[in-house]
Amino acid sequence: MRPVSEENKALARSLYEEGLNARDFGPLRRVFRPDHVDHYGPAGPMHGVEALISLTETVLTGFPDLHVTVEEAIAEGDLVVLRLTVRGTHRGPFMGLEPTGVAATWVMRDSAGLMAQLRG
Repeated sequence: MRPVSEENKALARSLYEEGLNARDFGPLRRVFRPDHVDHYGPAGPMHGVEALISLTETVLTGFPDLHVTVEEAIAEGDLVVLRLTVRGTHRGPFMGLEPTGVAATWVMRDSAGLMAQLRG
């Protein structure tokens, strides 16, 4: 029997590898409760798994070749952190922007913003 943290890593990994990359939202519906709250949304928290799926469909419309590679998974108990590489080309409309063909961006953490939040 695998430790819980290993099972949780496998589950988190499957959301990308068996779900998003395969364009199959079944894993999202099986893993997340209908009243799930996702705090990552660009316009603030998203309420409900269907809202998460709707945002994912919007992203896939703008980036139809989107592919996520799980580079690393770290887990302790029920906490899982994934390091991802996301690749895609802006070939469709996305949040009011017409396709640009841009194929690369870099995301960097906002350390100054984090420190400001921690200071209150």
